[in-house]
Amino acid sequence: MRRTRTPSKTSFHLVAGRLSVAAWLAIAACDSGRDAVARAPLSAEQQRIDALLAAGDSLYRGAPDSAAVLWTQAQTLAERLADSSRIARALTGRAQAAKQRGEYVSARQWGEAALRLKRHLGMRHELFRSLNSLGLLAWEEDRTSDATRLLTEAATVARESGDSAGVAKARMNLGLVLQERALYDAAAEAFTEARLQFTTLADTVNLARTLNNLAALQIARGAALDATGLLREARTLASATGDSTLEVNARGQLATAYAAMGAPQRAFVLLDSANDLARRLGAAGELAENLRVQGDLYLEAGDTQHALDVYGQAAILNDSLGQPKEQFTVRRQQARALQQRGNVSAAQRMATTALNGHARHGLLYQMLEDLLLLAELAEEARDYPRADRHLAEARRVARQLDIPLAASQLALATARQMARASHWPGVLHELERTTSLFEMAGPDVRAERLAWKARAYAALGRRREAVREGKAAVATIEQVRAQYAAGELRQRYVAARARVYADLTLALLAQGLVDDAFAVADAARGRELTERLRESREALQRNGRRTTDPPLYVEREANALLARIDALVNRLRLQEDRAPRDRSAALVASTQELRDSLRVARSAYEALRSRLPLPNERHEIASTPATAFTTPQNVKPVLQRHEALVEYFATPEHLVIFAVTREAVRVATIPMPTDSLAARIGLVRELLGQRHAGQAAIPLLSALHETLVTPVQRLLPATVRQWVLVPHGLLTALPFGALYNAATQRHLVEEITLVNLPSAAFLVGVRTMPARPQPVWPSPSFSALAPFTDRLPGSRAEAEDAAAQSGGTVYLNGDASEQQLRTLVQQPGVVHVASHAVVNAHNPLFSRLELRGSATPTSSANDGRLEVHEILGLTVRSPLLFLSGCETAVGNGQGMRFEARGEFTSLANAWLMAGARNVVATLWRIDDAAAARFARHFHTARRRQSTPEALATAQRLMIRDPQQSHPYRWAAYQLSGDGR
Repeated sequence: MRRTRTPSKTSFHLVAGRLSVAAWLAIAACDSGRDAVARAPLSAEQQRIDALLAAGDSLYRGAPDSAAVLWTQAQTLAERLADSSRIARALTGRAQAAKQRGEYVSARQWGEAALRLKRHLGMRHELFRSLNSLGLLAWEEDRTSDATRLLTEAATVARESGDSAGVAKARMNLGLVLQERALYDAAAEAFTEARLQFTTLADTVNLARTLNNLAALQIARGAALDATGLLREARTLASATGDSTLEVNARGQLATAYAAMGAPQRAFVLLDSANDLARRLGAAGELAENLRVQGDLYLEAGDTQHALDVYGQAAILNDSLGQPKEQFTVRRQQARALQQRGNVSAAQRMATTALNGHARHGLLYQMLEDLLLLAELAEEARDYPRADRHLAEARRVARQLDIPLAASQLALATARQMARASHWPGVLHELERTTSLFEMAGPDVRAERLAWKARAYAALGRRREAVREGKAAVATIEQVRAQYAAGELRQRYVAARARVYADLTLALLAQGLVDDAFAVADAARGRELTERLRESREALQRNGRRTTDPPLYVEREANALLARIDALVNRLRLQEDRAPRDRSAALVASTQELRDSLRVARSAYEALRSRLPLPNERHEIASTPATAFTTPQNVKPVLQRHEALVEYFATPEHLVIFAVTREAVRVATIPMPTDSLAARIGLVRELLGQRHAGQAAIPLLSALHETLVTPVQRLLPATVRQWVLVPHGLLTALPFGALYNAATQRHLVEEITLVNLPSAAFLVGVRTMPARPQPVWPSPSFSALAPFTDRLPGSRAEAEDAAAQSGGTVYLNGDASEQQLRTLVQQPGVVHVASHAVVNAHNPLFSRLELRGSATPTSSANDGRLEVHEILGLTVRSPLLFLSGCETAVGNGQGMRFEARGEFTSLANAWLMAGARNVVATLWRIDDAAAARFARHFHTARRRQSTPEALATAQRLMIRDPQQSHPYRWAAYQLSGDGR
């Protein structure tokens, strides 16, 4: 079995991967019977050997490992009889089974030994099977000339023997070699001939395999929809014949077809099932291919970390199987992931390795993809002469290919080259000239073409055309976005294409269409909390019933990963608890190995969870975008009279600020390159995170106030007292309340109250949700937990003061357990947690709140580590959670480069996702004593003020206290939620 080298990428950057040597499923023609030959009467031993050989033949398609056992037994018996002909037949079978398992060295040794015996014994009728199998093995091992020679001889032997089925098999297998070389017309001719012959012979096994390969060819040509029909027919035949090998291939093929059609969730589901079957069959080669395709899907969604993790698994398998061509394709895709992460130099090295490898094997389409990627990377490195050389070489290679998808990629690359030179008329001419090439391309390729046209029209001042093309590009992206079942991938997919939304926003503003521009800008950020609210409404209508459940094998994999993670955590705890003097070099090495294994297991679990809906979410895939864009007309009715929504949208060169009140929407556009803004925010956070930094941050806070706040103050009436902040990208890491007005010598929080939200859509969703029971003040419906008063002495006073001010209950040390918190948040009461919080920057789903756990935990529900993935599975009814821990409002650790990590990466947003109406959380590591003082101020103020006002009051009181006035002690706190 073999995957052919055909295209399947659903975006411009990924089209070549599926045309690559490792990208597509393909399967070779197999031999399902023996030639009848005249024989002398058989002895009992010979009859037993023949029975074993025949049984192996019958089992091979569905259970190759079992067949190998029977063939091995047959060989052993034949050797006792010195029966060379039966030894040869047994070796042939064992070679086929070894090839199936990816054991190519053994397969070649046994196969060649069998062929030598058959030639020596004159076993003419047995030669075809050996030649055919060895030809396919040569193809697997990238020995193209040997493959062609052996398969050609196989066809000749079959023709001389009058074996029309053998001729058809050899033709089909030669077609695979032609397909790999991107000679699609010749491959199609070979497959079509084989299909007709197998139909005539009623050979359903090989007919199914031919249909499978024709499907791969159709996808390569851009006709994925036609391929699905062929694959349905192939799978029906495979089911009837019990051909499990073909079923694995066909599922992978169908996954790639759906990905090409812009249905990534269906592709994920099919790959999960194919991988489950491949593991059960021991089909390592198929598993490696499926993992690479799965990595491509993650990369397409903008999830570079999980893409790299999965590519790493595929690379390990390919190395063990000795498949260099597949490895080169994985290297290129790894280079693309590194490119998306901004590591251009590493991406260049890896892409160059891929190009050299593909060139050695003469794989032209792969070389084209490598060259186009290297051209992009050279442009990003501003090495324009090298970029031009790579693009010129790509044109030379493309002239040798007659593939529309290759031509469309080259057209986009040419358009980018012209855009770099600001030759915008040339960009339009190139994209219009090649319109027909994009008709069979996937939605992502079409969206990129539309986006470049929109950019060109905008540069030429043709605003109406820029808006038209930009809207079409965004609509295409939204159609694919809606096909993801899981919110995290929906979010990442859009974030990876934020430039398209930014271009359209600016084009709409240039046309004076402010409401439309606001809607597009808000759609560019995460909408997962909003969609979670919508799902909650629908779950209530369904009485909480889920429409479908994940397949059992997915749940089995998830549970197995969690069990492994728990075991690794426990082992790591035991080793880390050892005193430093007892830690030998071997123990240190073992501890690091455990940490690495834990990180790998957590990443695997995150990858699985990222493509599945959250508990209680629907599993169906939407046929239209799941959430309509939010306009100012949606926002105005939910705003209070003294309130304004202030939304920031960072484009590459400008910062757009929308200010919406009940009466009007206003906008300001400020020149501000993203890199410059990022540098300022990073420096501010570095200074504010130092408790002894003094006034060093004030000049930067003042400059940012002038950039971010002063334009808003000019837009809003003086009656506005509360801002609902909707930051974007790096701005989510900025403590807006600390921004300093040099004219009044006051911080922003001294002038206004603040609420933070991920999007305007969330504000509309949360404020139109059915009201939940609220605690009446004073109320016993308040709980404060402090699980580690020995390590955090201030947390006892913090919890006791909060409970005293709120008339509630305090839980200390052993009473402040994980199970207790799980119980409390399901009640409509306020909950305050004063404890450690640990941010896991590499695996955000495993960031956690630390509580007391059971001495002998029986599950993760009582181990004292309440992690983000567990929070997402809760049903929270609390109107307010106060998370008094370190970095509970951010998704990556202090000192790291801040970026838009999404709504699933912080503890605060996890609680909102689970149903909490408001969450107070922190942007950096907080001081224990200052946290207790801040909590006392907050809960005292909350008795007479709204939650946003109480937070502002606490911050103002800290500012007025000379001992607490540094922003380090108060500016980390922010409120997210409905703000009421």
